[in-house]
Amino acid sequence: MYPLTLYALSAVSGVLVGFALGLVGGGGSILAIPLLLYFAGLSSVLDQDTAVHVAIGTTSVAVGLNALANFAMHLKSGNAELKAGAVFAGIGTVASTLGALLGRQTKGQLLLALLGVAMVLLSFWVASKRRYAGGKTSLKRLAAGSALVGFVSGFLGIGGGFLVAPALLWAGLDVKKAIGTSLLAVGLFGLSTSAVYASAGYADYAIAAAYLAGGVLGGRLGVHVSTRAPREKVALAYSALIAAVGVYTVLKALG
Repeated sequence: MYPLTLYALSAVSGVLVGFALGLVGGGGSILAIPLLLYFAGLSSVLDQDTAVHVAIGTTSVAVGLNALANFAMHLKSGNAELKAGAVFAGIGTVASTLGALLGRQTKGQLLLALLGVAMVLLSFWVASKRRYAGGKTSLKRLAAGSALVGFVSGFLGIGGGFLVAPALLWAGLDVKKAIGTSLLAVGLFGLSTSAVYASAGYADYAIAAAYLAGGVLGGRLGVHVSTRAPREKVALAYSALIAAVGVYTVLKALG
């Protein structure tokens, strides 16, 4: 049993992650692990190696369920392709499970450093997002992209939305459907990663529930703001935030 403040701050962290997801889409969930470790305080009650693995196992289920709920809404509104999503998610989930198995055996310090580097790289992607018209969907590209993205997602314990959406664009989907379709893969990747970590005791479902509850509220706020704020300024501000947190995460891992 962790301190009650940790659960309360986990809910606040969920609000922040949900807000980021609603505001900018792919890339929002990458903040989940650093927030649980350093803002909610998980790293202060567990040793670093254990804390990193518990953070991955716990946030993965919250992000996964949140993504699946959002996918259902996109599918209902016609902004997602079920067939392409099923192919991508099916292959990618197998790769994600393999990545998670390897990640579970990897030192938390190394995972944290790699996560920080991924965050810095993501900041450049968010700052330079462009719209794509799409084209004919390539099943070969879907398969190749899903295997690579799924493995990276599982290994680092992240939702991988910032990798899934570009991979779907590369496979031929238009940007609007790529974003909606990516949520199916993000959801299943998250649940498979969480299952791998939970099987070794690296998951706390009470914290995950607090994260998920906060994420629902934050997501609604993020969507509300995104419809009113200039997207270019939002992307630049968020990219700066991710870069800063990424550098901080690397320094914490190396320190």
